[in-house]
Amino acid sequence: MSYSLADIWSDRRLFSQVYRGWRRFASTGQTPEEAYQALIALHCRSNGATTDMLAEIVRQFRRPLALDRRAGILGTMSDERLDWSVMSLRKDGFVLFDAKLSPEVCAELRRFAETTPALPDGEGGEHISPAIYNRNSPLSRRYQFSERDVLTSVTAQRLMADESLLAFAQAYFGAAPLFDFAAMWWSSTFSEQPGHQAAQLFHFDFDRLKWVKLFFYLTDVTDDRGPHCFVRGSHRRGLPGAGPLLARGYARLSDDEVIAAFGRDKIASITGSAGTVIAVDTRGFHKGLVPIAGDRLILQFQYSISEFGGAVPRCRFERIVAPELQGLLDRHSTIFARYLPD
Repeated sequence: MSYSLADIWSDRRLFSQVYRGWRRFASTGQTPEEAYQALIALHCRSNGATTDMLAEIVRQFRRPLALDRRAGILGTMSDERLDWSVMSLRKDGFVLFDAKLSPEVCAELRRFAETTPALPDGEGGEHISPAIYNRNSPLSRRYQFSERDVLTSVTAQRLMADESLLAFAQAYFGAAPLFDFAAMWWSSTFSEQPGHQAAQLFHFDFDRLKWVKLFFYLTDVTDDRGPHCFVRGSHRRGLPGAGPLLARGYARLSDDEVIAAFGRDKIASITGSAGTVIAVDTRGFHKGLVPIAGDRLILQFQYSISEFGGAVPRCRFERIVAPELQGLLDRHSTIFARYLPD
């Protein structure tokens, strides 16, 4: 069922909350929680139609930047393959790139992750202090690194400055990208049961009006080592199967519920060796499988067209250690507005 003018009128209070929130965001850079929750409610009630409508309005004000799609990891791919990758992301909601991180880059990021304290999830709501990850005796299903620590890595900074990745996001958006967030975590063999906090049950994200996440596998990811699972095409608006699931709001879903809505054949399990890079529109339904045979280390970058949406703690560049990042900042500082002084 399509979202009609009558539905818009019925949801006018939610639209009013979003409008007031946008005005507040425009003056302060912060999205009020009321406006964010209204965005989610509209998304669920309209089966994605309002999100696409609002994103299109914002997109008109984000003129594309001069970015070199050949400068970086994806530069080894042909123009035809790059164009196919954008179309595949639009169609399926994810794409597995032909290009990979080098073994040296993966090794350097693994060294960082093996020597830097990370925060284990509190499995029972208890507070756990940051700790060096011990794969032989994990404290939790997931260990998350602070974004501030990730930004100290020269290797991470070089990847942030990768123009081919930014150009890909720009091509997907049809608008200038923002570098929105960097995250890194271990998924451990703490338990064979899926965890809510560890995102091991099907769900959808709602971070911004339009965004895409890049996942870098830094360890080998096989079927029994926590592959990312995604329901093909479930990021698109108006899918009949998505309506009843979205009506439940921001909820975790069982495999049976997702299979009943979309069919088992729509669920893709994305495996790959260390260095694998995938782009995912996590507005679609997805999860990470529980690692059984070994742990998994992932670096994630998120790009968007606006910071309007969910609150993310501010994080500033304390020191630029990668010349590539400084060079890009000199040319296109707006990409990294979130990380620069006010």
